[in-house]
Amino acid sequence: LKLLGPVTVLDTTALPGRATTTTTMVFDAALNSTSTRIHADLADRPHAAGFHLCGNACVANSSVSTCGTSCTPCSTPVNGVATCNGSSCGVLCNVGFHECNGQCVSDFNLATCGTSCTPCPNAPAGSGASPTCDGVGCGLRCFSTATPNFCAGSCVADSLTSCGTRCLTCPAQGGVAPTCQNGVCFPTVDPCSPNPCTAPNRTQCAVVGGQATCRCNPGTQEVAGQCVCTPSCGQRQCGSDGCGGTCGTCASGSTCLSSGTCEVCDPVQQAGCPSGQRCRLDGSTFQCTTSIGGGRQGESCASDSQCTSGFVCTLLAGGNGRCRKYCRTNSDCSAGRCAFSLAAGISACSTSCNPTSSTFTCSNASDGCYVFSISGGLAEVTDCQPQGFRSPGASCTAVTDCGADTCAGGFCRDVCPSGNSSSCQGLTCNAVSGWTTYGVCR
Repeated sequence: LKLLGPVTVLDTTALPGRATTTTTMVFDAALNSTSTRIHADLADRPHAAGFHLCGNACVANSSVSTCGTSCTPCSTPVNGVATCNGSSCGVLCNVGFHECNGQCVSDFNLATCGTSCTPCPNAPAGSGASPTCDGVGCGLRCFSTATPNFCAGSCVADSLTSCGTRCLTCPAQGGVAPTCQNGVCFPTVDPCSPNPCTAPNRTQCAVVGGQATCRCNPGTQEVAGQCVCTPSCGQRQCGSDGCGGTCGTCASGSTCLSSGTCEVCDPVQQAGCPSGQRCRLDGSTFQCTTSIGGGRQGESCASDSQCTSGFVCTLLAGGNGRCRKYCRTNSDCSAGRCAFSLAAGISACSTSCNPTSSTFTCSNASDGCYVFSISGGLAEVTDCQPQGFRSPGASCTAVTDCGADTCAGGFCRDVCPSGNSSSCQGLTCNAVSGWTTYGVCR
């Protein structure tokens, strides 16, 4: 048999879960050679529910790298992590922050107070007050101690019609003429005691104009004269919606964390892992591991495997590691503060110590007790860290540069009990903004 020209052989194959491929083999007698071309129609590639095509791969709709039908990763906000609900990107903010327009903003900022995304209103012009934010809601604070009460749009002094910061009207009791002393009516009157508010979802009593006013409970809102519970899920994937319902359930093998996300396990509660294993944070994901050490709060470590269940090894200056308890809020820490942000809404506890004590009460004899500020509304935080060598007055960029108790204003400073200069060796104990327990000697 003599072939005078090219011969083409087509072979079409469909494999389960793969593209339909067409193989073209061409034999050219003149060239005594065979060439093979394989074609794949990727547009017709079958993929399971919950997946979509990106390039040459079927990818998960629920991944933050390929969320929904996108092939572009979700943006990760500062002070939070990216999330994906299977159709669109979202964010989960760290404690002390909330989501506004895809960004995690501070609960304590006047521009984004509490859970709001709008600025606190300015005080009325000429009122003598300025706006404040306590991390829950906006308020007003009067400048002068002579007129400390913000009543009816201006700062006024204590009087029988504007007594204290609640602007109480002091009534006569049993024929006794009332007085206002240091913001308290005498005889003392509290219109909210006993609480007159007993209607369903309306048990919050507030004094307005000296009278008791009943307000809707948190998580409810006024609808046609009734306080109605408003389900609140936001970016929560699971757990309570605040009204007796649920924001969703986690798949088998996952645990619903208090943050409302589904994870393999919970490092704070140490839930979700089989017996004999512990939950640890690995980068931005949670994993169960059989590697369990004995290190507890403040003890030395080189890796997580040297810390016990519920603790993480955090590296400090010079590569020194200390075991710290996982936390989401201060209540998760036995004595310290939930101060050191890790990832995925998880932080680590500081080690409580006394910087004015000669023994410091630190687990490691080489550690010093330092005081510093943490963003997100925390006051001063004490922590045991490897001790520096610079003397008070020397320049510094971090607390661990110092052999003294803190780095304040770029210089090492001794710490003193607030307002007490007796330990400052001739210097004065100065206040530090945001600190309540300690000051610095200078």
